[in-house]
Amino acid sequence: MASLHIGFYDPTRRVDNKNVAFWYEAKNLCFHVLFKSKYEALKFETDLRTGPQTLGSPLTNLDVEARVSPATTVSITLERIFLDYYRDDLKSPQDTASSVSLSSIASFLDATTDEFRFQRIEHEKLFLPYGKAESFHLVSRKKSRDHKREFAKYDRDPNNRLALSRDMSGWYDGVSVDVPIVNMLPGMVEKNPSIGSRRKVEVFVKVVDVRCADRVFNRLKDGSTSTTDPLMMKTFVHVENPDAFCLCLKRKYHDNEERARDFFDMTSAVD
Repeated sequence: MASLHIGFYDPTRRVDNKNVAFWYEAKNLCFHVLFKSKYEALKFETDLRTGPQTLGSPLTNLDVEARVSPATTVSITLERIFLDYYRDDLKSPQDTASSVSLSSIASFLDATTDEFRFQRIEHEKLFLPYGKAESFHLVSRKKSRDHKREFAKYDRDPNNRLALSRDMSGWYDGVSVDVPIVNMLPGMVEKNPSIGSRRKVEVFVKVVDVRCADRVFNRLKDGSTSTTDPLMMKTFVHVENPDAFCLCLKRKYHDNEERARDFFDMTSAVD
């Protein structure tokens, strides 16, 4: 969220010679972000304060306090905030908004890369002119390392990737919500390559609840179509090795299904 609002680190708050914008005090996630204008700071504050009431927001049902105040004049060049939370850092509390993700440390894709052009399910307008997509591992690096015999070969395989926005990544990986609200399954695979060596693979995008449908489906790229299931739409990607892509997508699907089943079983038991 800080990166989307063009936030900057405060150079006066460096710790161990490192920029720090977010830190934990007990189980509370704290933050200190600079903005170049009052307008940007107030927009950031608005998103924070409305987040707990917004379905699908990483702040849903959390208590949020925020305050905008003038900053001391900074004479040096400011450094943008792009990523301050690392998914594989097991020291971070798991019951905060930044819960530990099952995927990997994020890397980002320019709009000129093949992965962005051909393995993206969302509309290009959501990223341009200045945004980047996240290179999302379907079989996470952690799983690749923990189960080397079965999954190590997919760690650096470009067919084990989707180009996703930060929002879609958080919903798909369950890092910004209590349970993954998005899941995906492969569909039909084109017999012959249609873009260079790449073949088209249908991807069925499924949401966990009808209340999530518009939020997710409105982001899908041109050419995506409805299905008879109101909780599912069909889109597509082009990959070089459909077999590897489909295997990795199915693996992620089963992981998410298990997490959703455990979550709703636990919720019904509490109710």
